[in-house]
Amino acid sequence: VTATVTTPANVNDGKVLTEVITEHQTGTGIKVKATVADKAYGIGENYKYLYEQGITPCISHPHQNCNRATAFNKNKFSYNKEQDCYICPAGNQLKRSQFKHDKNATVYKADRKICQQCQHFQKCVTGKSSGRQIQCNANEQYIEWADNCLPGYERKRLMARRKYKAEGSFADAANNHGFKRSRFRGIEKVRIQNLLVAATQNLRKLMRHISRNPALQYCKAFAFISEIFSHIDFFIHNVSEY
Repeated sequence: VTATVTTPANVNDGKVLTEVITEHQTGTGIKVKATVADKAYGIGENYKYLYEQGITPCISHPHQNCNRATAFNKNKFSYNKEQDCYICPAGNQLKRSQFKHDKNATVYKADRKICQQCQHFQKCVTGKSSGRQIQCNANEQYIEWADNCLPGYERKRLMARRKYKAEGSFADAANNHGFKRSRFRGIEKVRIQNLLVAATQNLRKLMRHISRNPALQYCKAFAFISEIFSHIDFFIHNVSEY
């Protein structure tokens, strides 16, 4: 465990990705090359950050589910930059309608009367009161980049590895170190508890590594363990301050 971030319960996981990566790089001095995470982290802002930092993402993102034929998916619509509108497969325009701040996306809509005259109306339009509409995230170019920067087999391999690496670590903390519940009230005290759990897990991994490698220099391992315990002692003494 190289980084931990403790937040209130109402903070979405996707909002802390940059903080986790920064903490990891600062603490280890190692540049992150790839990031693997679940859908909660699959937002445009994160993809943009990873693109700018030169980090390869393996993060899926929620897709809109509907009973629409694949021939009329969003990727079949072309964007006209000059007129700021989308052109549907039948050649009709979807004009800018509104901007959703909560999703950081612009909504483009077609006139329902025009859609009703189209032979593909039943296959393309699923709304009961409006014409065809699509949403375009402000970071759409980075979302497309993230979807195509890894081949399918490599994405599957990394996601499978994540299941036993990341999720396995969470399960170990929850089942063996009381990670399911907070022992104290207040964000700072919970942060200390999380750091203690992470330190304990790291100690167990270090001792397992030493037992498998008898030739390892024990003096270096002892120095490392002593440094960890000094940090643990610091956190324990600081609990009384909150």
